[in-house]
Amino acid sequence: MVDATGSIIRISDFGASARLESQGSVSGQFQGQVIGTFAFMAPERPESEV
Repeated sequence: MVDATGSIIRISDFGASARLESQGSVSGQFQGQVIGTFAFMAPERPESEV
């Protein structure tokens, strides 16, 4: 992603995105599951230490 000036590049990981319910809370679909892009996770995340 690039900022409004077009001069700064930002890296984003949308692997952890989730659908919001109408009230603005995260859907219960992923409760208790590790979600995200494995290559971009902190080392403790895939091991469920968080």
